[in-house]
Amino acid sequence: MSKAMIIFVQSKNPDPYVNAITHCVIHRNVDDLYFIGNKEQAGKGFETLETIESIINRLTALATQHNIYNQVRDVMPRQISNRIMRVVFVQPQDIIQEIKARFPNTDNLVIDITGTNKQLAIDVASAYITEGLEHVCHFELADKVFSSDWKHSKLYHDLTGGVNYYEYIDLAEIGVVKTSFDKLKRISDDTISKYQQDESKKWAHNLSIIFGGALFGAFIPGFTGELAAGRTILVIVYTVMGIIGLGMIFWGLRE
Repeated sequence: MSKAMIIFVQSKNPDPYVNAITHCVIHRNVDDLYFIGNKEQAGKGFETLETIESIINRLTALATQHNIYNQVRDVMPRQISNRIMRVVFVQPQDIIQEIKARFPNTDNLVIDITGTNKQLAIDVASAYITEGLEHVCHFELADKVFSSDWKHSKLYHDLTGGVNYYEYIDLAEIGVVKTSFDKLKRISDDTISKYQQDESKKWAHNLSIIFGGALFGAFIPGFTGELAAGRTILVIVYTVMGIIGLGMIFWGLRE
């Protein structure tokens, strides 16, 4: 089944977007592309539309040299303006309802944060996954690509072959994240169904404290370890876990 892809556009460099889009078109059956730009930057020096045009130009040029990009080039929309959504990047949650209205079947929707900085990636992941937009994804280059003996480009055609020198990480498919959010959803469902009873209130609050503490407990060593190792996507994962854990603890402590 075909899927849609929403790409957060923050970096001006077209190459990370080219890699993420190419992977999703070839391996995830994406054939419908949308973009989210920063509302605060509309009409200023950095314009989302200009970056998208640079992505299209990059793909067009690559397609003349490498056949692997032909399918991707054909998927790129001809009309761009009606495929750009905008939100203030410090509040990415403000556009969640618009996304859900446009894409009711969120299982067939990819939210890509490859071109964002760590802070925006963390904000998007924590807000969107908890709201049911689970497939928040990131294109991650392998460590070898950054080594001194790497003699190729950092573009998709040089990252594939007998060995793939990248990962396309779907946070919903990382075991610890999936387990955490599955439990969080069960707690939420049970709380809604039993909230009217005082004993159920107490039960839900206590369970929230216990599970929130477990999440925050996993966050501390995981975050420091992955930060030291320089693994960006796992830093984001553990940060999201810590934020959710603290939220659950504070909710559980409420009277």
